Amino acid sequence: MNGAAFKSLLVILLVVLLSFFSLLNARKPGAPCQPYGDVTFHGEPAPDGYAVEALIDETIFAETETKNGKYNLTIPGDDPLTQAKEGWTDGDRITFQVNGYKALPTFEAFEGIKNYDIFVPSLDVKLNTWGKIKALFK
Repeated sequence: MNGAAFKSLLVILLVVLLSFFSLLNARKPGAPCQPYGDVTFHGEPAPDGYAVEALIDETIFAETETKNGKYNLTIPGDDPLTQAKEGWTDGDRITFQVNGYKALPTFEAFEGIKNYDIFVPSLDVKLNTWGKIKALFK
């Protein structure tokens, strides 16, 4: 084997090894983000049965209903091996809707379980109402 062929073989082997190790270090698909906490709706604990939706870039990735003024969600992790977005990835911002109203605060997606109390401000307007208002001005 001459020197040029040997160098080419080493480069190919190095690329294969680097690709293999980068796949091993990638976040495993499906690691959930699990926020939970109190839901305050217009200054009061949210009644039972209100829809709570977790959105990333205006797409719903998890939903539940309030129970005793609380929520508990499981947002799936995205599979980095596919092109489709099935869940959260590092750096994503999670927003909530409660009974069709935008809730605050938003937060950065995380792996694991954390308490995030959310609230709908008293002067908020239902999100589908905003869409109708914006459509009038297009």
